[in-house]
Amino acid sequence: MSKRKYIRIIIWGSLLISGWLYSPLESFAQTQNKQADTDESCGLIDLELVFVFVNVQDETSRPIGNLKDDVFIVYEDGVKQTIVAVAEVEMVVSGRSHNIYRIAYYPTNEKIDGKLRLIKVDFREEEKRRLKGSYFPTGHYGRPLVP
Repeated sequence: MSKRKYIRIIIWGSLLISGWLYSPLESFAQTQNKQADTDESCGLIDLELVFVFVNVQDETSRPIGNLKDDVFIVYEDGVKQTIVAVAEVEMVVSGRSHNIYRIAYYPTNEKIDGKLRLIKVDFREEEKRRLKGSYFPTGHYGRPLVP
């Protein structure tokens, strides 16, 4: 494993463990869960919000900021998902600025089976030539059936 990749893993891991990346969207998720509790008579299913973190760069590997929400497309098991929130965070590591986007969506797969769901983040067709990105996680486990 290269030193650069190792450092990137350490940074992502420490940010995720500290909860720093989740904080702005946690309140959004809590608001949505409260609304779901009050809408039980409508037959809504209580789904958990899924977060994906994306590092976006241009073709010369420079970070890109100020992207609109509609630039991103998220797929789960090949099915396009509706993005409910995108937040941009600027991070400076070793004197370099990194823009990380936090994307949140409610999965459309309603199966409660605890199986792995594969996530893919892509860009709108018009942006694919000028943008490249890496994202984490590449999957999540659906909620298991609790007896």
